[in-house]
Amino acid sequence: MFPEAGFEYRQARSPVRYFAYGSNLLLARLRERTPSARRIERGKLSAHRLCWHKRGALDGSGKCDAFLTGDAADMVWGALFEIADMERARLDTAEGLGRGYRDTQVRIETAHGMLTAFAYVATPDAVDATLVPFDWYRDLVVAGARESGLPDPYVTALASVTAICDPHSVRANRHRRLRDIPPDDVAEERRPAPTGHESQMPRRTVAMQKHRTEPPALRPATEADQSAIVDICKTSITTTYGVFMDPERMRPWVDGREVEEYVARMWSRMIVAVDDAQVLGVVALDGHVIDLLWIRADLRRRGIGSLLMDQAESMLAADHNVAEIECFAPNRASLAFYESRGYTAVRTYYEAASGVDRIVMTKQLGE
Repeated sequence: MFPEAGFEYRQARSPVRYFAYGSNLLLARLRERTPSARRIERGKLSAHRLCWHKRGALDGSGKCDAFLTGDAADMVWGALFEIADMERARLDTAEGLGRGYRDTQVRIETAHGMLTAFAYVATPDAVDATLVPFDWYRDLVVAGARESGLPDPYVTALASVTAICDPHSVRANRHRRLRDIPPDDVAEERRPAPTGHESQMPRRTVAMQKHRTEPPALRPATEADQSAIVDICKTSITTTYGVFMDPERMRPWVDGREVEEYVARMWSRMIVAVDDAQVLGVVALDGHVIDLLWIRADLRRRGIGSLLMDQAESMLAADHNVAEIECFAPNRASLAFYESRGYTAVRTYYEAASGVDRIVMTKQLGE
């Protein structure tokens, strides 16, 4: 049985303010970790210098660090975001809190005054001045800086940072594709005034309005969809399971070939949700079992998962009286979603490979 859905959930409690200065400047990147993320405005952190010397927990390459210098002339530019409080733990895990990064409260100078936020900075044991970033990581930082409206000279300096090619091409391509996802939070000062006429609106805004109002199409997966499906699976595994699973347990899925091999076996039994030929989500069927359900991280909480589940259950009902699905016990959001659809837990077992309990759930069909 392969991993279950990384699913949408309702927000609770007040959002928290986060200062991003590295790859999380790119909204699509941040929303892999915290789907609720909303950019507020740009700002700068004084008496710090941007360094690329933090050792990546998974790939060992150089990552960004806002290094405290104490010199008022030094500054790190970035962007302030609001994220749901309940997603903070997911971001902590994705960033490697306690494994090379620590969190700290910072005061950020913005056009509207000083604002307090939390940020991640490197711990001394994770710093290596000889490290350089992978080119895809540097390019995500540059793309996020441009998207956040950081000063042109600062962006130019970021783009000039020496970087190396990632030998893991699948990982590199997966991250590069994040730059193709358009943001939906164009800063107010950069957004044209409303005209009341769709034909005069920015093309990107029109496209996103269409995306929000028209449901995606569902169709059988094709062999050509495999790469997109693998991308969705690997990204979602990291962002969803990282909250409760040891990164080493996830490594075979994220950095190994297990996902590719699974998709190669199962694509003919998958249904995909698509919009303008882009795969947005996928569900896989194996007999009476819903074997996989993933939605692209930046598109959760938009009903795509419900559409795929409706289709899957309709197809299963033709030959089966019961649908079955499995879910990791700590994945409370997915459990709540399945329960809302009428699934009930029938047994729990320990999965040695993941080190986590799994819950088997079933639902009577045709009632």
